[in-house]
Amino acid sequence: MKPVLILLAKAAIAAPAHSDLQAMAAAAQNALPEWRVVWTFGEQGTPSLRAQLVADAHCGRIRVLPLSLPAELVTANAISRTVQCWAKGRTGPSPLIEVAPPLSAALPELLGAIATSAGMPPAREVRVMPPPDTARCPTTGSGCWPVRVDPA
Repeated sequence: MKPVLILLAKAAIAAPAHSDLQAMAAAAQNALPEWRVVWTFGEQGTPSLRAQLVADAHCGRIRVLPLSLPAELVTANAISRTVQCWAKGRTGPSPLIEVAPPLSAALPELLGAIATSAGMPPAREVRVMPPPDTARCPTTGSGCWPVRVDPA
């Protein structure tokens, strides 16, 4: 049975976040065929980390990769609490559960690749357009600058 890699996002309620995580999981699955890659949310959203732990309780190894930046102690503590709550009352063998190093450990290399576009899709152009005289920010009522992102 393959070990499980859980990509753990903090929270999301909108569909684009789910699509983003699905794409990340698919890319990770292609890069790591020896693992079964899934995604979850730690604070708000479904599937939850605890639900995924229940679903994968039969496997021998689970690695949780927190996707939040910057790395926060509260994230590590929340993962520990979730695992401890999940483990209470369990009978039988439990899988080895590991928490991967924070993303910030790989950040210098990743930022270098993005900055030089090495193997990356082309960047999308963002144009800032001057607002019409009547443009007002819907949340603050102040003048705002609309931003249009040209589709790639």
